[in-house]
Amino acid sequence: MDPNPESKSVVQILTHSTWDITFYQQVAEQSAPFTFQSDVSISRHRDTAAIFGGFAGNVTLWEEKFVPAMEKMGMLGVTDVDMIDCTSALPHQPVVTPPEETQE
Repeated sequence: MDPNPESKSVVQILTHSTWDITFYQQVAEQSAPFTFQSDVSISRHRDTAAIFGGFAGNVTLWEEKFVPAMEKMGMLGVTDVDMIDCTSALPHQPVVTPPEETQE
């Protein structure tokens, strides 16, 4: 999340400050405000597409896989201290505001 709400950084997904699976859904649907080519490649590669698609449609599956994945990263020496907010790698553009939901 951009620490400065006045900046004009583009977000990678519309729910960038929410713990959810929207990232996977928006990449799969090609509806994300900004997508790294590496994310698209992972979502489509024969070795990872099924897993990626599974996360896009199943929050329970993603939650079940998240902790073991973080534990494996920890065994490799990666800690939360080592993680870097890469928001600054995104191009600076007007912030995308989600359309308001219409009620029927």
